[in-house]
Amino acid sequence: MPATRVSPNEQMALALEELQYLGSLIDDVSIVPSPPEHAHFYFPDGVPDWPARVFAYDNLDEGQARRLIADAARGHYVVVANRITEPARRLLSSHKWAWVDRRIGAHIPTAKGSFEIRYASRDEAPRPTIEGPIRGRAGIAYAAALLCFPHEPPSLRKIAAEVGMSPTALSNAAKHLVAAGLVGPHSKPSLPDLFWALVEVWSPVKTFAIASVPEPRARGFSTNIERLDQPGWVLGGDLAAAGLGAPVFNLERHPWLWIPTQVDLRRARRAYGSASWEERAAVIAVPPTPLVNRWRRPSANSSWPLPHPVFAALELARDPGRGREILEQWSPEGIQVVWR
Repeated sequence: MPATRVSPNEQMALALEELQYLGSLIDDVSIVPSPPEHAHFYFPDGVPDWPARVFAYDNLDEGQARRLIADAARGHYVVVANRITEPARRLLSSHKWAWVDRRIGAHIPTAKGSFEIRYASRDEAPRPTIEGPIRGRAGIAYAAALLCFPHEPPSLRKIAAEVGMSPTALSNAAKHLVAAGLVGPHSKPSLPDLFWALVEVWSPVKTFAIASVPEPRARGFSTNIERLDQPGWVLGGDLAAAGLGAPVFNLERHPWLWIPTQVDLRRARRAYGSASWEERAAVIAVPPTPLVNRWRRPSANSSWPLPHPVFAALELARDPGRGREILEQWSPEGIQVVWR
């Protein structure tokens, strides 16, 4: 197959996705994209945070790096590219520029040193890529929205407003899904193919194990457990699936909670304390799309709201041992089953 041509706007969108993915790999650093061409870097307590201008390239050599540095005003910058030559990486680092080379890793300077990240394997976690039909958070949001409402798919403008993206970004994402045959006329999803394509890239943006279980009405946090029309915290994992009627047994006793933003996630981690995975009291995470925290429903058996069943099904589908077996037996009330 010929290589897919990527527009400058899509290249920048994918660069912001790469930065968010990078932040998901590092416990002490969070990277929050700020479209159209910035990202905010959050560091451990005592290390100043900073916003950065993002530059996206396919390849960057030393000459290009010199011109970039010479033309830049004072401030923070990060270069994201498929390939950055070794002399260019050295030059960027010496001028305290951050860089991400998709082949090997990243360099992030701070006021108290620097973070050096080397990718052991790009298969560490599923993520949207340039090769697949579901590209970036816009692609995830669009696919998820169609699966949640397959009979009456929401408009691009409605989805964009729900997730805080531009309609153009959603439109570009939709074109890739249409070209792949995963979305048909009138935005109708091709089932169950779209569901299983989304499973391949469904992964938390960032996850922490914490030492104590959050309270649903904790002061200082916008959990919004009684205002389901607003974004808020929502139960995930096996407990959510069971609450929605899935035949899940041997339930995980440590709750999994989806939190809307990385900033709130960091605050919650500080408030409830870090823990090893083995000693965790709960897990907190930012979901693959903000729709998880927006489309919530009340629970009869839990203090925490429940997610839309499609989001619970996507989590189950990631479990290679029992997920598909559970989904084969599960038909939630009130929605169309989109996974079989």
